[in-house]
Amino acid sequence: MMIQAEIWRAALLMMRNYGPEASAQAAIRAAHCFVRGEANSMLAWQRIVDAIVVLDSDQPIDGATIH
Repeated sequence: MMIQAEIWRAALLMMRNYGPEASAQAAIRAAHCFVRGEANSMLAWQRIVDAIVVLDSDQPIDGATIH
């Protein structure tokens, strides 16, 4: 299982490498893992998708303060 820092690092790398297609590419990887029965990898990729969505959003993360 990936730790939280690895999830965010992977999300940033996906965004750097794939730009606006990053979440779609990560979702495709999650789907491939699901088909192969790799539950832990699929969950990690889904968490990366979620992190990309948060990073790509203009809205603050729940509980965050904006100065």
